Amino acid sequence: MKEHRCRVAVVALLSLVWIVVLNASLVLAGQVTLTYWEIAVDDRMAAAREIIAEFERLNPDIKVDLQPLSNTGRVDRLVTAVVGGQGPDVVSWWGAEFKRLALEGMWLDLAPYVKNSLSQDDLNDFFPNQLAYFRLGDMLYALPQYAGTVVTLVNKTLFDQNGVHLPSGNWNLNDFVNIGKKLTYDTSGDGTPDKYGFVFLRMQDRLGMSIKRAGGSLLENDDMYKFGLDTPESIAALEWLQGLIHREAISPSGTQAQWRIQAGNVGMEENGPWQVSQARLYDVPFELAVVESPQGPLGKVSYLGSDGYAVVSTTKHPDEAYRFVEFLAGRYAMTVRARVAGLQPSRRSVAQVWLNAFRTQFPTLSNVNWIAFFNAAEYADPEPYFHNYTEVWALLMPALNEIWNGAPVRTTIEKVAGPIQAILDRR
Repeated sequence: MKEHRCRVAVVALLSLVWIVVLNASLVLAGQVTLTYWEIAVDDRMAAAREIIAEFERLNPDIKVDLQPLSNTGRVDRLVTAVVGGQGPDVVSWWGAEFKRLALEGMWLDLAPYVKNSLSQDDLNDFFPNQLAYFRLGDMLYALPQYAGTVVTLVNKTLFDQNGVHLPSGNWNLNDFVNIGKKLTYDTSGDGTPDKYGFVFLRMQDRLGMSIKRAGGSLLENDDMYKFGLDTPESIAALEWLQGLIHREAISPSGTQAQWRIQAGNVGMEENGPWQVSQARLYDVPFELAVVESPQGPLGKVSYLGSDGYAVVSTTKHPDEAYRFVEFLAGRYAMTVRARVAGLQPSRRSVAQVWLNAFRTQFPTLSNVNWIAFFNAAEYADPEPYFHNYTEVWALLMPALNEIWNGAPVRTTIEKVAGPIQAILDRR
C-alpha cells in the first residue's frame, strides 16, 4: 500500500514537472525579442540590466536584447539600421534630434497606448512640461526618462567671506546682480577681477532658459516656425545677458576651467545635478549650496531634460515594445536609475528615493538643499526646438557669440533674423 502511494506521488510529481516544462516551452515558443538601445554610459547600462531583469521576470513572453548607443553618429546609425531592416524596437533618446525624428515619422505614436494603460494619477505623476514636450498635436512620441533640471550652484564659502547671505527662493534679477557685484573683485591689484559673482555658461541647450528668464524667447509664441529673438522683449533680454559680462561685469568673458564653480573663483553657476559628480563638487575646498535660480519678468524659469523612451515606428512588435517603454517610465525603473545612476526622476513619487541616494553617495553634501532641483521641475521647460534646427543654430550661434563679445545686440540680431526666418519657412 505504501509502495502504491509512493508510485502515485511520483507520477503526480512527474505530471506537474511536465506541465511546468510544457508551459515554459509554450512561453518560449511565443517569446518576442525586443532590441533596446541605451546610452553607452556604465551606470546607465548597469541600471538598464537591472531593470530588464525585473521586466523579463514579470513578462516571460518578452526577452530584451540590450545594446549600447554612442552619442557620436547615433542618428546616422539609427537611420541606417532602420532602412536596412535591422532597427531597434525601443530606444533611449535625447537632444534636438528627438523631436526632428518624430516629425519625420521615426517614432510610434504612444498616445493610444497611454490612453488605455495609464491612469490620470499616473500621468499627473510626471512633470507636466516634460510630458507636454513629447507631444506633437495629438501624437505622443515618447515617455520621460529623467528630469535633469538646472538650478544655481553656490560657493557658500565665498558668500560667507564677503558677508553675503544665501538668497531666498523668491529672489529676482536685481537681487542676483547686486549679489554678483559683491562677489566680483580684484585681489592681485592688476585691475582684473580674480573672483566673479557668476559664470554665464552659453551652452546651446541652456540659452533658451537664460533668454526666457530675462524676458525674451528664442521662438515667437513657442512656435517652432517663428523666430523670436528680434522682438523688443528678446532684444532687451539679450542686452541684459550681455551686460552681465560687459556692463555689470559680474561674469568673466570666457568659461574656461578657472571660471567654473569647482575652481573656487566664482560665486554662482547654473547647472544640473550631474555636475556634482562630473566636477567632483563633493571634494572641493569650499562649502557648496544649492538654490533655485532668480525669477525674471516671466516668473521662475529652469531647464528640463528632453531625454525619453520611444518605440521605433518600424517595430514588428509594437504592443510588446510599448509594454517595455511603459515599464521603463514606471516607478520601479526610475527608482533603479535614481539609485544606480543618480538620475533625477521624472516622477514626483520617486523624488525621495533620489534624494536619499544623493545623500548616501555624497555624504559631505548631505546638508545641501537638493529638493531645489525638484522644485524647479514644476516650472522648468526643455530646450526650445526650431524647425530645421541645425541650420538655424549654424547661423544663430555665431551671432550670439558676437553679442557675448560686445557687439551691438539689435543690429547683430537683425542681420540674421531674415535668413533664419527663411530657413524656418522652408517646410
